[in-house]
This record gives sequence, structure tokens and C-alpha cells, in this order.
Amino acid sequence: MKLDVNKLFVVFKATPYSSAKDVFSGDSMTIQQFATKLKRGLDPNMIQGLYPSKRAAQIVANKLLKKRSNTPKTKVPKKKKVTKGFALFSNSVMAKDKYRINTPPTIIYATKKQAIAAIQRWEKEHDKKSNFKIMTYDSSKR
Repeated sequence: MKLDVNKLFVVFKATPYSSAKDVFSGDSMTIQQFATKLKRGLDPNMIQGLYPSKRAAQIVANKLLKKRSNTPKTKVPKKKKVTKGFALFSNSVMAKDKYRINTPPTIIYATKKQAIAAIQRWEKEHDKKSNFKIMTYDSSKR
């Protein structure tokens, strides 16, 4: 088979997040185009190989994607964001004004026990009595 330098097919290495188009787009390129891509920042370590025919490149790309899909993916459980619960406020904030303050509380605790533990941690870190008070808070009312 004669090598046509105006038709090279590049296959990239598959990452856990790459799609079929990321591995092999199906477009051919010339040696000059390939050299330009390398000059513009294409990482040579990400290249699986250069192939003279589209069919050969597609076979290799399919093998890479198949191998990648066989590796087990671990799901990270998402934490539920608490929208109702207890929040820490300064002693100067009155209960009727807790939804009108400029900066809402960033952490809302599900239980009052968690809020008390947070105050105790803060007092232990700063070696002084805190000026926090615990109030019920619903972020949807803001």
C-alpha cells in the first residue's frame, strides 16, 4: 500500500471522559497540518498513533474506547444540600431580620446539635467565647 502524505489519520489516547469524537474525528490531515498542530501545543503524549487509512484508524479508536468502557467507574455520591435547618448568626441579628441581612449564612445545619458542635469548634480554635446564636433558617424564604 502506498502512503499518501496528504491523508493521515490521527488517533488520540482515550481518557475516562473522552468521547468517540475526542479519540478519532474521522478527518484526515496533511503532514503540514499535523506539524502546525504540534507547534500550536498538541501534546505528543496524547497521540495513540498516525494511520494511513481511515478504516485502520477507526479500528484502533474502537478498541481504545471499548477498553476504556470496560474499566469500572466509581460514582461519588452527591451530598444533599440542606435548605432548611439551623444557621449561625451574630448576636446583633434579630430573629425578624434574619432573612433581610446582606450576607446569608453559607452553612445550614440539619440539626441543632450540629450547629452547637460548630460553635464549640470555633470557640476551641479561637480560644474565646463566640458571639453566635442559633436560629432556624429556610433558604427558600430569602
